[in-house]
Amino acid sequence: MANHDVPDSTDWLTTPLTAIAVVENALRCQICKDFYKTPMITSCCHTFCSLCIRRTLSNEGKCPVCRASEQELKLRSNWAMEDAVQAFINARPATLELARNADTDKTSSKRKAVQDHHESGDAPDGKRLRSSTRLRNTRSHPSYTVPAEEDETVQVSEGDEEFQPEPEDGLVACPVCESRMKEWQVFKHLETCTGPVQRH
Repeated sequence: MANHDVPDSTDWLTTPLTAIAVVENALRCQICKDFYKTPMITSCCHTFCSLCIRRTLSNEGKCPVCRASEQELKLRSNWAMEDAVQAFINARPATLELARNADTDKTSSKRKAVQDHHESGDAPDGKRLRSSTRLRNTRSHPSYTVPAEEDETVQVSEGDEEFQPEPEDGLVACPVCESRMKEWQVFKHLETCTGPVQRH
């Protein structure tokens, strides 16, 4: 052959698609190690190139894989394997090239990501730190303002001379005249309420 680049399943081991090496091995004859040519299946369900298995049986009369006795007249064509091999052979060059290019692109992307990280420095962490500081300040702020609001409320209450605590008698005050009555009577009372009671 003029082309010395003989296709081999190890070609995949330098690409991200290393598992295809196993697939390719399954499509190769275990006698000649090449892709099946006119694959034939034995009675023990092993497949070989037609010429390879016929030569082996004429010399040994046994399957080269499991060493079971075999006869040439029992061989059957493995059409499904032949179709699979041909499809793989057709797709192999483009798939292998794509896998090799993908590996190169992946390496370039990693290199660019590392470079971008060094250029940006610790800016993301610094930004996160500043945000966290603001958040902590915001959370701590109410703890200082709440007591101040409570103090204001107390001052207003203390300044109200008319403030009287509600007696615990189970009654409620009318919101208009402040007369005390049972809760269920309030709505009916409001219909006839004349207003606040004048205090002397």
